[in-house]
Amino acid sequence: MSVGATLAATGLGLAMLGWLTTTDPKRRRAFARPPANWPAPKAAWVVVALTGALATYWSGPAGFVLWLGGTTAVGWALIALPPDRGLEAALPWIERHIGRAADAARPRIAAVRQRLGRGSSWRQWLAHARPGAARPLSDRALAARIAALEAELAALRAELDQRREESDAVLLDLAGRRRQALER
Repeated sequence: MSVGATLAATGLGLAMLGWLTTTDPKRRRAFARPPANWPAPKAAWVVVALTGALATYWSGPAGFVLWLGGTTAVGWALIALPPDRGLEAALPWIERHIGRAADAARPRIAAVRQRLGRGSSWRQWLAHARPGAARPLSDRALAARIAALEAELAALRAELDQRREESDAVLLDLAGRRRQALER
């Protein structure tokens, strides 16, 4: 199970639920807030559901249960808070910090894109992103790995031959002693 993937999926799902909480028309009317001029929430609901699917893909059933529990518990807490004490009050602070995090992540994202290559398909990317997935070796690295394994195999064969000779010598010695003992 990948804890990081589960936490990332839960965090993204909660961020989308927070956004849905602040833009919900019924909630805004109930608290005498002006209507939000943001787009329809269908995309946010899709992202929330997608984070659950990704938590399941990367972390298995346990990741899905953790995502479901975290999203449900914190989602209810988000809804229970009134807007002046809840997410809307913290929205400017959150936007500032998300902007900083995005700025800090840009070089890392560029490095990953460069390492994966522009022509990589999303399936190749997911194969690399899955925890424990084997990464394909380049031709040079593969040839070097094969040469190292062949050298190790040759050393083991030489050691085996040496031990066989030693064991043959011990057996001959024991056979000779037995013969001497029988002749007496």
